[in-house]
Amino acid sequence: MRKKVLATITAASIATSTVMSPVSVFAQSVKQAEGTVDVAEAEAYDYSNVLKNTEFKINPDKTIDHWDMDWLHRNYGTLTLNDPNELFFTSTSSDGTTVFKNTFRTIESSTGERGFTYTGEINRTGTAYATNVSMKQKLDNLDPMHEYELRLKAKATKVSGETLKNKKGARLIVNSTTTTYIPDPEFQEYKIPMTKLSNEISIKAESALISDNVRMEVRDVRLVDVTEENRVIDEGTTDVNALFKDDNPANTIKETVTQADIDAAQAKVDAIKGNPDKTAELQAHVDKAQAELDAKTQVEKETVAEKAVNELFEGNNPANKMKETVTQADIDAAQAKVDAVTDPAKKAELQAHIDKAQAEFDAKKEAEAADKEQQAMAGFLVNQLYQDNNPATDAIKATTNQATIGEAQAQIDKLLPSAVKTDLQNKLNRAQELLNAKNTAEADAQKVVNELFEGNNPANKMKETVTQADIDAAQAKVDDVTDPAKKAELQAHVDKAQAEFDAKKEAEVAAEKTVNELFEGSNPANKVKETVTQADIDAAQAKVDAVTDLAKKEELQAHVDKAQAEFDAKKEAEVVAEKAVNELFEGSNPANKVKETVTQADIDAAQAKVDAVTDLAKKEELQAHVDKAQAEFDAKKEAEVAAEKTVNELFEGNNPANKVKETVKQTDIDAAQAKVDAVTNPAKKAELQAHVDKAQAEFDATHAVIVAPKVQTVSNKDTVVTGTGTPGYTAVVTIGGTTYTGMIGANGSFSVTIPAQKADTIFTVVQNNGLKTGPATTVKVVNYIPDVAPIVDNVAVFQQAITGKVPAGTLSVRLIVNGIPQRLVAPDAQGNFSFYSRFISDGTVSNLRLKEGDVVTVDYGNRTPAHLATTTTVSTATKPILDTVYEATDYVSGLVPTGTQVLRLSINGVPQRTVTPQENIDAVTAGGIASNGRFKIYSRFFKDETGVSRKLKAGDTVTVDLGVQIPGDTGTTVTVVAK
Repeated sequence: MRKKVLATITAASIATSTVMSPVSVFAQSVKQAEGTVDVAEAEAYDYSNVLKNTEFKINPDKTIDHWDMDWLHRNYGTLTLNDPNELFFTSTSSDGTTVFKNTFRTIESSTGERGFTYTGEINRTGTAYATNVSMKQKLDNLDPMHEYELRLKAKATKVSGETLKNKKGARLIVNSTTTTYIPDPEFQEYKIPMTKLSNEISIKAESALISDNVRMEVRDVRLVDVTEENRVIDEGTTDVNALFKDDNPANTIKETVTQADIDAAQAKVDAIKGNPDKTAELQAHVDKAQAELDAKTQVEKETVAEKAVNELFEGNNPANKMKETVTQADIDAAQAKVDAVTDPAKKAELQAHIDKAQAEFDAKKEAEAADKEQQAMAGFLVNQLYQDNNPATDAIKATTNQATIGEAQAQIDKLLPSAVKTDLQNKLNRAQELLNAKNTAEADAQKVVNELFEGNNPANKMKETVTQADIDAAQAKVDDVTDPAKKAELQAHVDKAQAEFDAKKEAEVAAEKTVNELFEGSNPANKVKETVTQADIDAAQAKVDAVTDLAKKEELQAHVDKAQAEFDAKKEAEVVAEKAVNELFEGSNPANKVKETVTQADIDAAQAKVDAVTDLAKKEELQAHVDKAQAEFDAKKEAEVAAEKTVNELFEGNNPANKVKETVKQTDIDAAQAKVDAVTNPAKKAELQAHVDKAQAEFDATHAVIVAPKVQTVSNKDTVVTGTGTPGYTAVVTIGGTTYTGMIGANGSFSVTIPAQKADTIFTVVQNNGLKTGPATTVKVVNYIPDVAPIVDNVAVFQQAITGKVPAGTLSVRLIVNGIPQRLVAPDAQGNFSFYSRFISDGTVSNLRLKEGDVVTVDYGNRTPAHLATTTTVSTATKPILDTVYEATDYVSGLVPTGTQVLRLSINGVPQRTVTPQENIDAVTAGGIASNGRFKIYSRFFKDETGVSRKLKAGDTVTVDLGVQIPGDTGTTVTVVAK
């Protein structure tokens, strides 16, 4: 007995194996999963059709292999085999009359497709019947993780061949759950997802027989493993795309693609089954890749051959001559590559280049043989240039000149290119270098010697800029000269330069010695000697003037200048010190007293300048003047210190920044004033006088008598407190711990800004002179009452809001019903007010409603005069006044009393919507009630009594009332008229 094979093979194991391989390749994994399996009985897995026997071949015993057949009404009919390919089933009624005639016929089309034809006929009329044949097949190769799809072609007609009248007359029912109707007389393809497929499938061909006898033809029935199909297609697509740049078949193939890559992709395409369109698409891409690879391979061969041929020639260009380095092996290798080229034209072109190279190579060999004799002559002449006729000595003969070198060069030029020619040319070049060096040595020596003298002429004197190094360098050049006469001439010039240089250096030494002796330690880095006189400096200057070397002269002159500067500075220090000392005194005369403006810093600065004076007598004279200035300055400072101490002691902590001490008396202030008067420094005196003035002012303030200010009445609308007090004092208003201040003007009035306060708020006002606060004036905020009584809109029974208007700026209004205060509200900026009045209180019960006869009063609060309170009586509600309502109008409009809070629209007795007061009724789609009583309610569409949404039409009735909260008949009804 067969064992399940594929049911135990996971999707993963299939995915890693060749799709078309027989199940035997899975034998080992299957045995591990289920034990021994008879692989010989296993069949190859074809994902494009996991069904068996889709040819539906009929056996002689009226069965079909792998399919279990069943006929509707089988127990009432007979099944016969008309011929090897057709089953005929008839069913009869109890009276023996044939009721149904059904046939099932195996078909084979001219294109090789397989399938069956089913006909269903009925021998009755007037009753709807159905007849069918069903086929069921066990499935033992399904993967529960995979998706499957039943695919087939089918068509249906009447038995006569006419088109079916009933498009549902022919149908296929799969697994008793999926019904597919076959209405077309031409073949159509059908794909039926198998969502609940388990281990079997049933296909039922059924004729409804409602009005037609049916002939249904079904071909190419396949149960496809969609999961596996998608995997195979995806793999094929991926491998094919990978052949191309950017994995896109629209591009050319990748440079790295090989024949093996294309063969692998072809194998993946060959594995796709049952999808000719996809196979054709991918095959086209593979064919394109193969064609491009073939073309590329041929081009590469031509490229390789062309490169090998080109490299035989100079510049890799066959138009040039053959390279000197080319060998017969190079030509033979290029010939082999040309032989591999298949394009006749290209091959002929390349062969012509090879033939040219071969010809040039052969000619070159013949010329090389004739060149041997010329090499011997050129070699002889080159050797003759060197001592011992040997270039290895690296020394030319005395007789070698430019002419002998030129003769040898002419013979070398006749040689063919070769290693011998290169060697001879190198030896000739070396002989030329040696000759050039010999000629250059004399010229260099002459030039360097000449440059020691002015005008580069040894007949002139030596240049001032010449150094011993320059003379030594010239001597070295002369030593290199080999011609004795030339050498003697040049040596005489060098000796002359040396003698002049030595004389110049002696003058510099004498000048340097005289200059150095101007300084301590005979070192210009030190300061000038104290004993140096102007005559000493002048003598040194004369010696420096005799120096001719500019650099040395500049160096020595700098030292002389330094000595002169230090000598001058010494003399200047005495003048500066005397000036600084004199300026300490009035009239810049030490015989007078010290200036009032002199500071200790001035005296210290003068002292520093006196300290810099080196002449002892002068220094002693100046020091006496400094000491006098210091003594007078100290006496002056003592007076300032005494005054400052007395002034400071007037204040707490002895600090004028603080307030005056409580214990200070007028006599203390007077004593301090006397000390300040004795101070002579104007700035210090002004500073101390300011402190005394402050003490006097504070003393006067703390001993002043302050009274309570007078304050004007303040209402809950006011934002300033006004009154009168003492000029110059500060008015301080204190409200709940917060203070507000304002200065009292020269006329004695003040105005202090405060936040608006509630009525009955109590606050205080005092005066303060900065040090002392007087008694307080207590103020109580009164309620602001306009001089006009409120305007109250009409009040109706059950009204939810009582509205009206008061003067702009009114802070609050009060509602009273039947003498009982209800609530306060603040009007808006324009004076409009609205009281909530849905519920009122009688003093005990708080959820009462307004009723007819109730008395409503609106005033400004407790202290409102009787003539400023407005009273009205609750009356029945005033019904709305409606404008004419036309058919299809967008809005129902009209007029109601100001203060109305709710309006309701009903059409034909069906409530539609309500509106409430709006600031701008035209800005709200639903509409609303304006402050002037005008209203509009949206009516473009409404739902009528049948629930249908429509527009108003003539004859509809429109009612506007005060809503469900207001009892009684509060509405006005009108009839819609035509436009």
